[in-house]
Amino acid sequence: MSQLKISLVLMFLFHAIFVFSQESKLYSDSINVGEYSLKIVSYYLQGSVQSDQKHFFPSICVEQTLFFLKNNIVSKKCNYQVKKVAQMVESGQKIKMLENVIVEIGVVEGKYGSVFVIGGYGGCNSCSELDGVFSMKGEKLYLLYRERNIEFENFGNLDSISLKYGFMQDDYWSRNYRKKWIQKNW
Repeated sequence: MSQLKISLVLMFLFHAIFVFSQESKLYSDSINVGEYSLKIVSYYLQGSVQSDQKHFFPSICVEQTLFFLKNNIVSKKCNYQVKKVAQMVESGQKIKMLENVIVEIGVVEGKYGSVFVIGGYGGCNSCSELDGVFSMKGEKLYLLYRERNIEFENFGNLDSISLKYGFMQDDYWSRNYRKKWIQKNW
């Protein structure tokens, strides 16, 4: 059994009591560059957040995990570390869910190498945003997690990363790269 399958089975078993105690869905998607892949696994509970809640998502995402692979073997695993918020859902329950959900993964291909990118969204126009850049091996190169003028995390320097890998920052900020939207509605 491949290391990815073993990792996914173990992760599923670990979270089964918490996540699957209610009706839920496991969703995964990936993007590839040559022998490297970025795979995201998301855990969603059935239902929707009530429309009057601040972080309005059509799906209730309780956890996301990033897997970085080389030749289909997991080289690094990262849990998506953002705040959790308690929100009212359609059933009237309060559920703790991610305050910011990764909604896109992508690849920026530069003159000197490629990087994986992630984009996260907090569910409203004034909510948080997250922009992340990772090496092909899963090393965090840049991460900006912010809400309006408040920065929760600011790591790395995009200027030096764009020079090192040979890509234009305008292409990065305008989302002019190969990407996949991963937010799913259940």
